[in-house]
Amino acid sequence: MALNAIDGMLAREHAMQTPLGAMLNELGDVVSDAALYLPLCWVPGLSPVLVVAVVLVAGLIIGLGVNVRHRQRLPRKGPAIVVANHNSRLDTLVLMTLLPRLRPVAAMDYFLHNRLLAWFALNIIGILPVQRGQPAKGEDPFAEVHRVLEAGGILLFFPEGTRGQPERLAGFKKGITRLAQHHPHIPVTPVPRNGATEQPPATPGIRESACLCSVVPSARLNN
Repeated sequence: MALNAIDGMLAREHAMQTPLGAMLNELGDVVSDAALYLPLCWVPGLSPVLVVAVVLVAGLIIGLGVNVRHRQRLPRKGPAIVVANHNSRLDTLVLMTLLPRLRPVAAMDYFLHNRLLAWFALNIIGILPVQRGQPAKGEDPFAEVHRVLEAGGILLFFPEGTRGQPERLAGFKKGITRLAQHHPHIPVTPVPRNGATEQPPATPGIRESACLCSVVPSARLNN
């Protein structure tokens, strides 16, 4: 950690800064911080899942540089629904840096198809798995989602249903409409984002924002 700091200061002092050097310097920060905090997993009384989640979120904030407009519009308590566009595998983690209590509603067939991914999705991310496709007669695929909302949870929903092309909004599935109409008293807060793609930012300094989130005023669907 100390050597990484000295490297950054020398680069600035002698005008030797480069985009690659800035990225590697930030990567060094993330790795050294992770090495410092991850051993807390073995401290009695501390949840290993919580420690890993905090390290992941902190690393994401440092690495991506998330800027937020109108942060005060984010729901401070539940029940609430947050909706966002979906262009990257990083979308959920980006939004969880803004609201750690978020419970993403996610496709069961994608996230639970192998044991390792299922463990990470359920225990680290905390997804609410939903079965896609036509439900069986009398079955409500959103039953657990309704229960979490009624208990005061804050849900994350991607209305497009799957990842689309960067910076292009795809058509919405019917799920979010049905969910909002089932809970007309619960506010729905849109958080459109730009810049959260699969690639790292091609900028001179990685601390420059790679992702811009703009929080839109919440609304309720009463009809």
